[in-house]
Amino acid sequence: MSKDTSKIIFGLIAVAIVGVVFTLFHSSAGTQSAQVVSVTPGGNAAPAHVIPVTLPPPPPVSPPPPPTGNARVKRVGADLSTASAPAGTQAWVDTSTPQSANPADFLNLTLGIHTVFATDAPGYTESVGLCSYPIGGAECSVTIFPVTPNCDGTSCNTLVTVSANNVTKVVYRYLSSTQPPPPPVSPPPPSTGNARIKRVGSDLTVNTAPAGTQAWVDALPHQSANPADFINLPIGSHTAFTTFVAGYTVGVGICSYPIGGTECSVPTFSTTNLTCNTSSCFVPITVASGNVTKIVYRYR
Repeated sequence: MSKDTSKIIFGLIAVAIVGVVFTLFHSSAGTQSAQVVSVTPGGNAAPAHVIPVTLPPPPPVSPPPPPTGNARVKRVGADLSTASAPAGTQAWVDTSTPQSANPADFLNLTLGIHTVFATDAPGYTESVGLCSYPIGGAECSVTIFPVTPNCDGTSCNTLVTVSANNVTKVVYRYLSSTQPPPPPVSPPPPSTGNARIKRVGSDLTVNTAPAGTQAWVDALPHQSANPADFINLPIGSHTAFTTFVAGYTVGVGICSYPIGGTECSVPTFSTTNLTCNTSSCFVPITVASGNVTKIVYRYR
């Protein structure tokens, strides 16, 4: 065997016997160190060599975008349509670019108070109505215009509040200065309900009730009809009366059902909350919107 061959074989054996161990250490500051440990043929570790390795810090986490809201500015005439608004009007919010679109939409506004502008049209008087609705939801309607904007002959403006994920709808109504204003929109009638008072005998039919009884609600006229119906009562508390008849004990049962629906049946009769004197018996009732409150007086 040649000397060169012997050197190669000896070197390979040395590599197999002497191992190099790398150990990585992490510091709290994001710096890594590599420790190199040599292992001798006898199994002992030689002094370690520490090699610092600096890694870049992780990228910062971007904060979420702040919430925003939208505004919709509409210009209408006396009939509340955009077609009857004066020609050429524009709308803008704060210092944004004026828009001729009608309605004009302004997106991703910061939350809080903004100034909404519209053209001040010659020969017209402007008023403002407001409402709001969720972005992507059903658009709200404006039918009353209680706000008088600030007008200077060029533009009119009013302050509005933009809330998160909502559309603030601003409607400018233009009325001709030479025409009388339209009549105010009448508010919807208040909700009402009905009452039905029935008088029955022991077999729960009207035929066995004492003759001559009457029924009434509050101070309304007395009715001899059996059952007696009382229509369009204000919702809330009322008192239902029936005639007191000597020699009979009176119990009362109450149920309710939708106006126009199937009439309910009274399951039980009691004297709870029932008051009788020498002329009448009465009980407090509650009338609900769109419902019939049925009161059945049983004479035994």
